[in-house]
Amino acid sequence: MPERNTFTWNSMTNAYTTSRLVFEAERLFYLMPEPDQCSWNLMVSSFAQCELFDSSIEYFMRMHKEDFVLNEFSYGSGLSACAGLRDLKMGTQIHASVVKSRYSNSVYMGSALIDMYSKTGNVHYATKVFNGMCERNVVSWNSLISCYEQNGPVSEALEIFVRMMYFGFKPDEKTLASVVSACASLCAIREGKEIHARIVKSDMVRDDLIICNALVDMYAKFGRIDEARWIFDKMPLRSVVSHTCLVSGYARVASVKTARSMFMGMTERNVVSWNALIAGYTQNGDNEEALNLFLILKRESVWPTHYTFGNLLNACANLADLKLGRQAHAHILKHGFRFQNGPEPDVFVGNALIDIIKLRNKNSSSSCLSNKVSDFGGNCVQPKSSDTQSSLLSQSLSQSGTDEEPPSERLLILAGGIVALGKFDALHIGHRELAIQAAKRGIPFLLSFVGMAEVLGWEPRAPIVAECDRKRILSSWAPYCGGVIPRELQIDFSKVRYLTPRQFVEKLSKELGVRGVVAGENYHFGYRAAGDASDLVKLCEEYELEAYVINSVMDNNQISGALNSCDRKERGQVSSTRVRYALDKGDMKYVSELLGRKHRLVLMMEDQERFTSEGNRMSAPKSCLLNLAPKEGLYENCSVLIDKNVIPCRVIVDTTDIHLECYEVANFSCITSRDLKILGIELW
Repeated sequence: MPERNTFTWNSMTNAYTTSRLVFEAERLFYLMPEPDQCSWNLMVSSFAQCELFDSSIEYFMRMHKEDFVLNEFSYGSGLSACAGLRDLKMGTQIHASVVKSRYSNSVYMGSALIDMYSKTGNVHYATKVFNGMCERNVVSWNSLISCYEQNGPVSEALEIFVRMMYFGFKPDEKTLASVVSACASLCAIREGKEIHARIVKSDMVRDDLIICNALVDMYAKFGRIDEARWIFDKMPLRSVVSHTCLVSGYARVASVKTARSMFMGMTERNVVSWNALIAGYTQNGDNEEALNLFLILKRESVWPTHYTFGNLLNACANLADLKLGRQAHAHILKHGFRFQNGPEPDVFVGNALIDIIKLRNKNSSSSCLSNKVSDFGGNCVQPKSSDTQSSLLSQSLSQSGTDEEPPSERLLILAGGIVALGKFDALHIGHRELAIQAAKRGIPFLLSFVGMAEVLGWEPRAPIVAECDRKRILSSWAPYCGGVIPRELQIDFSKVRYLTPRQFVEKLSKELGVRGVVAGENYHFGYRAAGDASDLVKLCEEYELEAYVINSVMDNNQISGALNSCDRKERGQVSSTRVRYALDKGDMKYVSELLGRKHRLVLMMEDQERFTSEGNRMSAPKSCLLNLAPKEGLYENCSVLIDKNVIPCRVIVDTTDIHLECYEVANFSCITSRDLKILGIELW
């Protein structure tokens, strides 16, 4: 274009965001001579819509700092990001800003606030916002009904639905879908049928997929599989959810063959579908077939969840097969799952694991049920249901020959050290900088929490770094840390989830005995991320701990768009999200810049039958990978690492498999002739 103005810049940025090319939109944003309110709103909303909630909040705060007027669109996107992060503190801060603005009585703002408080689990404040609204619409009623349906008490969702009808509001598809789900959870058959009749009268059952899925699920949970199937057959459109509800329903009424037939007819399957069928076989006594299904799941590169592993362990326990149980347990640990003191899904897996351990110990550990167990810092507390599991698991696993240190002993190593706080999932250059700053002030430790996805119900994702590769990476940081290798300690997130910021710092000081902490400027901690970096400094002063807050490490890829900017954040912060994005795009050079090293894929080589070889080419299913692979495509100038040998190769990643092509046959025979447990592949 010969001439460009802000409108044309915004149009191009919007085109990128509509296509979900959010980082391309971001780079265009940095090149804009004069971004306006619309430009900033596009960035806040697009990152929120792509579930990059941290970046969305960052742009929201910068927009406010630059004195751009925040409107309903800005506030709504910011609240959506807070809901995605489960960040109650930031959400309440935005709420306070809304109250001071001219949008305080907006029905749109009220609905967005109810949704935010609902997603952060704060039913009381959601109800308070609703009761204080001057005007309500169907969306605000829907938000509150959904809040109770998801957080409980579920019966309140039905009562609010009755109130909604009393005040003359006409329920829409979302209302009815939430109410049907509430009836299914309560097993309220009469109310469920009444809602179904209303849906039929309003003619919504014909073309609304969400309502139809909810009805199929409701009747399946009621055990009325014929009615569920009748609705399913009448649906003009069906999704993977529709089929999964019916598979689960058939399994629930012991029609496993029909469930399998339905499952095999699905054009698309997800891990929930697999879990439903595996659970069906386990519950109906066909444990061998449940195990076979798990093997097929792995071959098809489906990433298992805690429910998958719980059903797998139950099948092993029902078969009284200790060897299979041990293999399943090892598989669970390789996937990074932790079960002590976990929420309900982890209790499910923990119970199954206890059954396996009893095969080994012949119930000798049953006396542990009355023992006291150690909490986060080592104090003894009377066990509840999940604590009892922790005690039994700890003792039983030690009897079964695991060499893992007891948690209390592992925590003692922190005494007098400088602890870097963070997630440390990608071990990128930002994490390395935290370790460097900790090493400058004392013995460096990395303290992070595992199991957040399982506790918070996030979709399980393959790790960026394989668990078995973390020590190698930390060892490579020693030259940056004065010759000292940072030590890593991971603690179950479920153990510290409900600690306030003050309680967390108190644990660090009094029970772990650390001398100081290092954190990034955007670090949040405590229940619902209530504390930020400034709170950390203040609390550490109270408990006589050294506290160091460092600036975020910036992404050099963003500098070109903001050379003249005084604001460091305009260049973008190095994050695991950016690493995942670069891997998804197959940009390995960018990945290497963010990680400060080449990305290494780790292949499990124990099951050689799953590998195929021909000439100088070897292939393996993606399910053998222990970490995240890049985008499908061809990658030249890669390396296979065996002991100290570096073998050049090319790597081809496709939908289901990963292929290695060595440039020389002699090099390939070096790989296939070795008895390897794992194989490292570096991509460039």
